[in-house]
Amino acid sequence: MTTDELARLLRRDVARFHEVTAGAVVDLLGADLRGAKVVGARLVGAQLGGADLTGARLHGCDLRGANLAHARLATTQFHTCNLRRASFAGPANAVRLVECHLGAARLEGVRGQGWQFKGVNLGGATLRDVAITSVELDQVNLRRAQVDRREAWPRAPARGTPCAGGSR
Repeated sequence: MTTDELARLLRRDVARFHEVTAGAVVDLLGADLRGAKVVGARLVGAQLGGADLTGARLHGCDLRGANLAHARLATTQFHTCNLRRASFAGPANAVRLVECHLGAARLEGVRGQGWQFKGVNLGGATLRDVAITSVELDQVNLRRAQVDRREAWPRAPARGTPCAGGSR
């Protein structure tokens, strides 16, 4: 399956394709995935750098070790996704993460506003040179997270259970 064929599959109303990756790394570098609705996809180690995920909704996807560096993330939603060891870099606005696991993920040079973290595990993640404004934190685990910049999310309103570990 070519990158274009896979991108077309992901752009359909609901994509369910557990068998597509079968151990192979999926190359979606620069793919147009605007508005994609992806459910239950196994995209372990996927190369999504530079992909356009504007308005995309990913639910129950396995994105462990995925490269999302410089992907266009705007109004992108991740629900119950496994993003352990995933990497993010570059501008991103109005990203919503709900009940996601980002343990040992790397967020480096991320800039943006309007992010929501609800029930997100950032335990052991590295946040380096991150500046996200107008962010909502609700039940976020920051245990063992490495945050090298105190203003990662200035004046973030915390709701629900206070953030665990680290500084917000």
